Amino acid sequence: MNRRIFRAQAIFIAGVVAVIGGVGLHLYLTPSPHNGAGPARPPAHPSPVILTRVRIAEKVVALTFDFDMTPGMLYRLRSGEVAAWFDPAVLQILQGEQIPRTIFLTGLSTVAYPDLTRSFARDPLIEIGNHSHRHLAFAHECFGLPFLGEGRAREDIETAQKVIQTVTGVTPRYFRFPGGCHEPGDIALVTQLGLRIVHWDVAAGDAFNPDGDSIIRHVEARARPGSIIAFHLGGPNAPETATALRMIIPYLRAHGYKFTTVTGLLELQDCGVTIPVLRFLPPSLIPPAWRASCADSQPIL
Repeated sequence: MNRRIFRAQAIFIAGVVAVIGGVGLHLYLTPSPHNGAGPARPPAHPSPVILTRVRIAEKVVALTFDFDMTPGMLYRLRSGEVAAWFDPAVLQILQGEQIPRTIFLTGLSTVAYPDLTRSFARDPLIEIGNHSHRHLAFAHECFGLPFLGEGRAREDIETAQKVIQTVTGVTPRYFRFPGGCHEPGDIALVTQLGLRIVHWDVAAGDAFNPDGDSIIRHVEARARPGSIIAFHLGGPNAPETATALRMIIPYLRAHGYKFTTVTGLLELQDCGVTIPVLRFLPPSLIPPAWRASCADSQPIL
């Protein structure tokens, strides 16, 4: 009886290993996402799925910030009509609180603020993403943004990539559509360009919002483990971002949350055993090749 049971268990384990072996090898050979400030290592086959949240159990979130700049905004800045399109208080709060964050730059914001964006690239707590070149809508009917135009998506994305790389020395790995708007073909295009689309599951609602309390309530009520929270860098188009951050950061910390970059969230998901069923096997039976590498871990603070 015992011999038959042992034989059945051996056959079951052999079958499991045979089925998942190929999957495990594929996952091992596929590089994990990497910080935009580090060496180039894009996934072999970037997922066409838009990332809005990373499904982890740990109470860790990613604060992300869009640095918008349209041609009209750039003109108003250079003409002196607007003093700045970002709020220094936002940067001071994030630096003072030592918050890892992902900042999505437009090409025009990089052109307008080369010294500032270069300082982002030098900061180990910041990773840089691509937010298009001119912050125009990739689809019709997108929060009042002017439409980019048919057939212009590739040019706009590639121009932003080149400008950001030239000015900061960083090649972004992630892309965020202005307003989150896109046409079906745009998703495939971004993937073909080697970028992963990162949006959000919590929109702070700070754009054009003079009510800081509403931003605070909205974020505090919706943040959850693995959330990607979208803010702006303040300025005339997001006047209460700093006010909201002064309350949101300590609130989340008091509730056990820590902060990391988008890459940091993905690393939390990828670290350890890459195949869920293997979690039920003794560690001695799990080949090292089936464990994700966490050598390039991001800060979690």
